Amino acid sequence: MRIGIFSDIHLQEDLGNSVLDTMWGTSRLKEIVNSVMSAFKVFKHYGVELILDLGDDFNEKTSVSIMVFNAFAHILRQAPAPIIGISSNHGSWDKIGTKHLVHTFASHGWTPDKIWDFKVAAEYAINFADKILIFGVTYTPDSEMDLFNGRCDRINKEYHEILESKHKNSYKIIMMHQGIKEAKLKNAPQNLEKVITASGMLKVFSWADLILAGHYHDSQRIHSKFIIPGAICQHNYKDVGGKRGFWIHDTETKVSQFFPSKSPQFRIFKVDQLKEIKPEYKDDYIRVIVENNTQANKIEKHFKDWPRLHCLIKSKAEEVALRDSSMNLQTDHTELLSKYIRNKNPQGLDQKLLNRLGQEIIKNES
Repeated sequence: MRIGIFSDIHLQEDLGNSVLDTMWGTSRLKEIVNSVMSAFKVFKHYGVELILDLGDDFNEKTSVSIMVFNAFAHILRQAPAPIIGISSNHGSWDKIGTKHLVHTFASHGWTPDKIWDFKVAAEYAINFADKILIFGVTYTPDSEMDLFNGRCDRINKEYHEILESKHKNSYKIIMMHQGIKEAKLKNAPQNLEKVITASGMLKVFSWADLILAGHYHDSQRIHSKFIIPGAICQHNYKDVGGKRGFWIHDTETKVSQFFPSKSPQFRIFKVDQLKEIKPEYKDDYIRVIVENNTQANKIEKHFKDWPRLHCLIKSKAEEVALRDSSMNLQTDHTELLSKYIRNKNPQGLDQKLLNRLGQEIIKNES
């Protein structure tokens, strides 16, 4: 069976320099919806029978506008296969589950028969077509990791005590949308978090055939059994250069294939790099770092027909970069550690090696 996988679509209306669109409210919301529709087209072409959504469907954490909600309804109705989602730190309905989802649809005039099959994975198993068992680790704030570990324990208990004898040959998938406490190592840079999470979860769920984690926007296969789908498209300037897209996983061959996003990208240039701004970038989001307002006015006048190009004064850009740096996860260092996991028995990382690599990374970046 082939499974389609995507994550972190972050449906949102506005992005400052986004322009109006008569159907979707803003062009940005339309672009995100089109990213999902492109994935659905590929899913249909490859005969995908199940779609897994790793969370953060909405960008707002507490409520969504009617335009964003309608966009999500459109996505569900256009899905070429049933979707199973997971709770996450962004969104509204997914913190409560299917009951709230249906209630929200009803409040906007939609009834369950108007949407496609959609379920929210939690600590109980979803048996799909008697072939696949799917468990979801409900999102838990970092301050409540004991609760997170308890949820993992419940999944293990349910599988070993109830399901293992009947579903030993079923394909077993774990869905989650976060890291684990062990990733918060003292003196370790944040870019180690994904690998440590993979190592920990491979140990906790050693019986699983596939573990999927949302939340991180860089698409990456950390281990043959652990995939971070990544965001379906770039969402802001923190995503510059990041690998974005969606995946298809074949449960028979256990092969996972990545499909890169073709959505507009976010790009940053300095004044001396203006010649690198190519005509084909016109539909992308362009930020030019300038020294002063005089340069900004001159550049924006030159690119007056580029509605998504804007200038940012260097002092402000440095402030923004400093604020964003704690959220960026660098793939190169993570890949170094992921090679270690692939070459060793994934029962946990060697602490001495981890500390040495962590200190080397800190030294190189200081």
